[in-house]
Amino acid sequence: MNRILSLTVASIIATVILLTLVTEASPSAPTDQAITNGWFFSQTGDGSGNGYSVTDEAGIPYWTFFQEAGGVQALGYPVSQRWNHGPFTYQAFQKAVLQWQPEQGMFYANTYDELSVLGRDPWLDAFRLTPPPQAFPEDKGKPFETVKQNHLRLLDNNPAIKTKWYKNSDWL
Repeated sequence: MNRILSLTVASIIATVILLTLVTEASPSAPTDQAITNGWFFSQTGDGSGNGYSVTDEAGIPYWTFFQEAGGVQALGYPVSQRWNHGPFTYQAFQKAVLQWQPEQGMFYANTYDELSVLGRDPWLDAFRLTPPPQAFPEDKGKPFETVKQNHLRLLDNNPAIKTKWYKNSDWL
């Protein structure tokens, strides 16, 4: 009986030592870290240390904009690398897609407009309860301020939504 107990204890000790050595020898996944002109995030990687960088490389200030916009709390973690589509450069985050326009700066991409152009309105309506875009013929050829007011009048149909909308000081 003592011999079985001794062998069991010895086996447990050997297992613990072996697991400790294996754990110490295995490479750990890199964590978030500062990189040249930005930051590397691993939260949306595959768990093996992969992830996405947000940088100010090539004269495109994604990292600066990300920080000024409120960082992870406002935009979420990055979920893509940069990509080009037409004349613009994009990078997706959990809560928004940023669009760099070379002559004008950084903007939030209008993902619903992009999906509409791709013919996804029926899917959005059926599965995400997102109605198709409304046409505003009165906007044609008008200055931005007039177009903005035309669209803001939609809020008059629901005072609760209108109140909530205007509580956000940065609604535009």
